[in-house]
Amino acid sequence: MGAAGGHIPGRGLLSVLAVAFLGVVAGCGPEDEAAMRDRLGQYFSLRETVAYEARRVCLAGVFHVADDRIKAAMPVASGVGEMLGLLGRRNLALLNDPRQSPDALFVEVMNVERTQGMQMRRAGLEALDCMDAVTETAFRHALDGRGNLVGYDAKSGLLMLLDRRNRLLVIARGAKA
Repeated sequence: MGAAGGHIPGRGLLSVLAVAFLGVVAGCGPEDEAAMRDRLGQYFSLRETVAYEARRVCLAGVFHVADDRIKAAMPVASGVGEMLGLLGRRNLALLNDPRQSPDALFVEVMNVERTQGMQMRRAGLEALDCMDAVTETAFRHALDGRGNLVGYDAKSGLLMLLDRRNRLLVIARGAKA
């Protein structure tokens, strides 16, 4: 049938492409709290959520944890070189260095592998837009506390800070490039 018969050539293809585009856009949306809790529950013993905000451009959350133990699914490194190796192989690592704060560890990571260090730091900085006063305070305490753990999921850009003393897990993610 021609255009006179009501059929517009390529219209079916345009409809399929439009639906596919909407599916892709929907998949780029913020991760909901339940999905995030499921993901983080593989690595930490989560209790209640203190705060959670997820928007297209950032994500930030604070969760109480039962303890500071890390589950087997999370690869743990004891030094920056080991962490960078794990990130290179598995895109996921947590650094446990009781001598330093996560903030000091960021500097060390940047000195060894600038690109990776900047990605980790940017995740925290860009997430500030999603932080209320409670989340920002928890983030700063976790970042500055000596012996707190810092984790990073390179695939999703998620930064994880475990404040051992306060038994809080703080997460942050900025806009993915």
